[in-house]
Amino acid sequence: MAWGTWISARTSGVNISYVFAFRTYVTRLPARYLPGGIWHTASRVMDFSRQGINHPQLTALFVFEYFFVLSIAFSMGGAGLYYFQGQTYWGWIALMSMVGGIVSIFSMPYIINRMLLVAPHGIDGRSYFWGLIIYLYIWMVLSASFVFYLTSFPSLTQNIPLLEIISTYMFAWAIGFVSFFAPQGIGVFEVVSGNLLNPSLHLASVAVLIAGFRIVIFIGDMTLWSLLKIYHYFFNNHI
Repeated sequence: MAWGTWISARTSGVNISYVFAFRTYVTRLPARYLPGGIWHTASRVMDFSRQGINHPQLTALFVFEYFFVLSIAFSMGGAGLYYFQGQTYWGWIALMSMVGGIVSIFSMPYIINRMLLVAPHGIDGRSYFWGLIIYLYIWMVLSASFVFYLTSFPSLTQNIPLLEIISTYMFAWAIGFVSFFAPQGIGVFEVVSGNLLNPSLHLASVAVLIAGFRIVIFIGDMTLWSLLKIYHYFFNNHI
């Protein structure tokens, strides 16, 4: 995701190095798990502000970071889920989410340029396009991780197409993300994805299995954070 932060900065006209974006993202990872769910972002905003980035560009940077992730999740996940769910309750929600995601992708550059960034520091179309491509790649990696995890439980994913698992993951994550009453979508993501993937099984059991993916992510985050701390210790903070 540090790569995503870096490309969001480039799209917003913020000139920072990838090393700085990576270091800031990783060193602030423990804040992601504090109650409230906003402290990882808040601490990174402070780090970027200390670099002299003006407030409009700083706002645009983090708007783009969340916008890219959310709009792609709703558009791609919604499209896939509508294909598999069809004329059902979830299918219609997925369709509306897909439309909202697509509209956001096309309208966000105009909105940001009108409300936050002043010419000649507006959004560059080429940077915006590459931002979408990179975040699409990020989603492919995240979805693949979820698929590998979930397919280790054959009873849960039996006869479910991989594309449906990917679509469900993206859609459920997006629903959890916009559920502000649940920090990081905890509980919402598990219940929505469990309901969509295999409603014939007991929902609580499925949700618990899916919740295990959060533990995998937590272990990965803390491993990366620890490795960077070790690197700092032995190489005198030269990163």
